[in-house]
Amino acid sequence: MWSHLYRAFSRSRVEEPGRVARRVLRLARPYRARLLVAAGCMLLLALTTSAYAYVVGPLLRFIYEGGAVPGEFGWFGRWVGAWLAGDAGRMALLLSGMVVGLALVKGLAHYGEISLMGMVGQGTMHDVRRALMDRVLSFAPDQLVAEERGDLASRFMVDVAMMEAVVTYGLTALVRDLLQAVALVALALYLDPLLGAIALAILPLTSWLIVAIARRMRRTQRRAQDAMGALAAQIEETAAGLAVIRHHGAEASQAARFAEANRRARDGQLAAIRIRAFSSPLMELLGAAALAATLWYAQSRVSSGEISPERFVSFFTAVFLLYAPVKSLGAVANFLQAGLAGADRVFRVLDREPAPVREGPDEAPPLRDRLVLRGVRFRRGENVVLDGLDLELRAGERLAVVGRSGAGKTTLAQILVRLLDAEAGEIRWDGEPIERYSGASVRRQIAVVPQEPFLFHDTVRANIALGRPERGTTVEEAARVAGLEPVLARLEGGLDADVGEVGGRLSGGERQRVCIARALYQGGSILLLDEAVSSLDATAEAEVGEAIERAARGRTTLVIAHRLSSVRRADRIAVLEGGRIVEQGTFDELVARRGVFADLFAEQLVRMPVPAGGATG
Repeated sequence: MWSHLYRAFSRSRVEEPGRVARRVLRLARPYRARLLVAAGCMLLLALTTSAYAYVVGPLLRFIYEGGAVPGEFGWFGRWVGAWLAGDAGRMALLLSGMVVGLALVKGLAHYGEISLMGMVGQGTMHDVRRALMDRVLSFAPDQLVAEERGDLASRFMVDVAMMEAVVTYGLTALVRDLLQAVALVALALYLDPLLGAIALAILPLTSWLIVAIARRMRRTQRRAQDAMGALAAQIEETAAGLAVIRHHGAEASQAARFAEANRRARDGQLAAIRIRAFSSPLMELLGAAALAATLWYAQSRVSSGEISPERFVSFFTAVFLLYAPVKSLGAVANFLQAGLAGADRVFRVLDREPAPVREGPDEAPPLRDRLVLRGVRFRRGENVVLDGLDLELRAGERLAVVGRSGAGKTTLAQILVRLLDAEAGEIRWDGEPIERYSGASVRRQIAVVPQEPFLFHDTVRANIALGRPERGTTVEEAARVAGLEPVLARLEGGLDADVGEVGGRLSGGERQRVCIARALYQGGSILLLDEAVSSLDATAEAEVGEAIERAARGRTTLVIAHRLSSVRRADRIAVLEGGRIVEQGTFDELVARRGVFADLFAEQLVRMPVPAGGATG
């Protein structure tokens, strides 16, 4: 089932509306059986509408003249006329039956059309949201820096909903109105080709206006949705930084920023509304002009007997009914353009390729000997982050990599866990190229405690396990080693207590201990501490440090740190500067060497307490 999604999401010039529309339609391919049945319902609707127009003239003549059914009904009319002549009350029965019968057919067809297209739309958008989440989950963490989180949420919810409306309602209205227009045009030309040509002469101009307005609508709607995405992003940013805003008295400046984003969102939506409001009366005016011209010319043809009154009534009814779907097509075109603008924004995320990472099919084994990096180079744009980095991590040792902010420490961590790939150099896992192993298996061997202790809105147990089955270490054991017992005793429900949104019921240190328990539960042969205490105060750092010490005992540990208090007990420290390892040694050796590490130590000495035992890391 998913093969059609990947073909539909192949890279293309999504700025072209026709190409976007074709991609949206390709998404509905798995539901083509329902689409065909729904199209049959729409065709039935069109035919019953034409039937209403066709019978109205002859029936009106029959009512007023009280005679035989006119020849427009052919042999069927003659048979009905003979049947009606036997009983005058049968006329009322016939009219009632026709009205009820046509209404029943139209009602069933309308129900089938709406319910089937609803199934197609909901199924398609279910697939789109799943594919969109799969694509987001394939990104390296820093690939979402440019995609503001609030705007990403807007694409998931608002833009996907607009795509769903295109499939469920826009496509339905487009096909239904086109079928009705074609059926009524055919009837009008059949009843009187000359009058039909006069009445339909306005259609080319109408079609040109629909296309022109739709193009303008798509550009306007895309700008409006971009503005709404920016507004959503600012709302999320304000909520996340509320403490900083209040502490620094920045309420007025943030309110001003929000007011500007809010104004852009309002103006964008108003521009789209004005276009929609203009198109509807314009289509109505053109339709009225065509009807007026038809009536003016038809009067002379009816007076001269060139067309019978009942035939003209049927013709006029067909033309009158025709301009409803034509007018609707103008509104549908605007509606479709708004949906295609949403689809364009969704495709921009889906077309963004994940960071390429070379990997093989094999399962990475536990590290037995050493992990070696030679000549590793990595760039972001024109910025060289790692420039020929050499590093060796021996099994069982505790290695710390330190450096100033921006030195490339986090990039190094992402390369090691196979979220990014070096553009040059080699990485060997016990002598084997790391590209031999799958990225997922490497990550199973490297348990990470991150800088920001992120927790999901779920229970403590669920945040530790993250859906993984038990593999040697239980959740309870991991929580105990991470020092969570006092926290669990305080929380009602213990491990089954809800941590709140982003772990809001826990302090920073408590959240970090949950992350340590998560790393312990994952297992793996390497423990990677990525700035694990840099966001904590001294008290919390000491508490978390004890948990880290217990977690690191007997394991290969890589500590990536900016705060030097967290690396005193490392067996070896490597100093990262300018994308290279420039110094290596123990804490005391590097301080005595008076090099880059000593400068870092001096910079932090004023604000870094160094107790006799040292902070653990």
